Amino acid sequence: MSRKYPEHEVSSGNVFADLALPDSDAPIAKAVLAQQIAEAPLQRQLTQAAAASTRRRK
Repeated sequence: MSRKYPEHEVSSGNVFADLALPDSDAPIAKAVLAQQIAEAPLQRQLTQAAAASTRRRK
């Protein structure tokens, strides 16, 4: 018995562009930035409390 698979499109890697949304680069840039911010305390092996109390002073 042969299977029939639904048709699909290959993603460009930017779901916002795939949906033809205007200015699709901005939301993906924000998502990448948010991911980097979320990973920063993990890379420094900080607890939530330590990350909250840490800030850089100029």
